[in-house]
Amino acid sequence: MVDGLFHVHSNLSHDGRLSILALVDLCREIGAGALFLTEHYDDLDPEKMEAFVSTCNAISAEGLCVVSGIEYDFPECSDTHVLAVGLERFVPRRDIRKTLEEIRSNGALIIVAHLSRNGGHIPDEILDIIHGCEVWNTGYDSRYVPNYKILTAFNRIKEKRPNILAFSGSDLHDKNGAKGLVLRFESPVQNVKDVLHCVKNGKFINKGLFFKYHATRRCFGFFTLMMVFFGNILIDTLYLGVLLKKRMWQGRKSNRQ
Repeated sequence: MVDGLFHVHSNLSHDGRLSILALVDLCREIGAGALFLTEHYDDLDPEKMEAFVSTCNAISAEGLCVVSGIEYDFPECSDTHVLAVGLERFVPRRDIRKTLEEIRSNGALIIVAHLSRNGGHIPDEILDIIHGCEVWNTGYDSRYVPNYKILTAFNRIKEKRPNILAFSGSDLHDKNGAKGLVLRFESPVQNVKDVLHCVKNGKFINKGLFFKYHATRRCFGFFTLMMVFFGNILIDTLYLGVLLKKRMWQGRKSNRQ
């Protein structure tokens, strides 16, 4: 089975630290066969987009599948970021609905990014046009388990849109962002077309270090929610313990000086 690293920023984005070639090397290092690049809209224009897509296509022709995409933000929905996955043409940003309609007409997937950023809210005006949402994002959530509150929010979204797909992403900006969370494809993939076919049809599993879920799964059940809830408490407790220990050590060091 092939794994894909989803929601990644190269140094084409203002906050990315690695070149596309360095990210390709990282994928090979961790055993991933697909890379989903989603560069920030404000860092691109038609000319840069054309060069970006050409680079992705050239690398993909040599083996590793590199999917081009853009991360959009919108002034009228400041907390809602959207990933246009598989987009090969620069689509100018207008109001959110019109922009997403044009993105979809270009054959790209529309994924609402990092639900944890906005408390699991998706504007009603775009709920019918998106393909999925990032339920787990290690840039905002733990690398071990997703956020309990976001899983419950996804359940509410699923009630409104039963066919919406569940995604997970790294929101990777540097090498430290590779935290073991991947999309594992259920069908053989040999090129970008195969990768996008799997993603569009929900033929993948979101797989982390200790937690996984299928793209097409129904609502998260009681047992799963409780497991994640107590996992969140444990992780928060351990983090607080490490923080307190660090501060105590710094205090003792200051007293000695």
